Amino acid sequence: MASAATKRFSIPILPDRYADDGTPLFTKWIGNPYIIRGPYSPSPIERYRREADLLSRCSHDHIVRIKGFHDSEIEAEIRLELELAPYGDIQKFGTTGLRKKSVLAHRLEQLIQVVDALDYLHTTCQVVHAGVDLSHLLVFRCENDTEYPSGLVKLGGFGGAFKVGITGQPMTSADCCPPESFTDVDTFPEAYRSFATILMLPSYDIYSVGRIILRWLFKIDPDEPIRAMARHVSEEEYRTAFCTYKREVRDGSCIQKATERLPDWWKDLVRSCCDIDPAKRLSARELKTKLTQEGRQQVPSPNIRIAAAT
Repeated sequence: MASAATKRFSIPILPDRYADDGTPLFTKWIGNPYIIRGPYSPSPIERYRREADLLSRCSHDHIVRIKGFHDSEIEAEIRLELELAPYGDIQKFGTTGLRKKSVLAHRLEQLIQVVDALDYLHTTCQVVHAGVDLSHLLVFRCENDTEYPSGLVKLGGFGGAFKVGITGQPMTSADCCPPESFTDVDTFPEAYRSFATILMLPSYDIYSVGRIILRWLFKIDPDEPIRAMARHVSEEEYRTAFCTYKREVRDGSCIQKATERLPDWWKDLVRSCCDIDPAKRLSARELKTKLTQEGRQQVPSPNIRIAAAT
């Protein structure tokens, strides 16, 4: 890890708090706790080291920068320092009262920044992020910034990332078959397969981007029905519904339903990102080209409200 040791620290790394299952939580960004443990590594420390190693190899305007990493045989002394995102993640930024400025055109430009970062990761770094979701999109500059009129967004949360083509470490049964409570909204359908390792492919990130288009651009959450059901039905009914939901994720009908009310161009784009066959999904470069050359022409009027699918 010498390549990642850009700076050394003497301050022990201590959790700010712990999750119910004992997972240590560290507040690295304002309002955005970072969870050390991830589904592709049985050791939280190995995940931490991998994040530092991968970030030390990246240099991109829309990828969070590593400021320092102190490795140690003593877990309490390991420290990973990342640049601060002053506005937290993109979801929390949207709830601060600044959302009034965040029109669809701005959100599209922010999305293009993220896809540009993924194109760099996939082609130059040969890395699969494997955890792209709204909580990992960090806001560094507000909209109407001189250099970034739509705001500056960077991709973070690299603890679950792997090199392209690497087989992820064996996942536990809980990782492969999530418990009967919904926790990871952007898990690609391959993660719901049997208890086996997963060959890391860039197409997994593109699936997650397709879901982000639904949630961030059009405020459509494919998982809202199953979330809402948890509050109003018995445990047995919810377990049955959750099994149905997982089947719909695997066969693609979940995305088909969620995109029914989208304009035709966006419907085709999201379905191309979320095709059940990873080999048929767009690449990050193809997606970036579509968004920049055609997507900007497809932005609906701010007065158009797209109803969420039910």
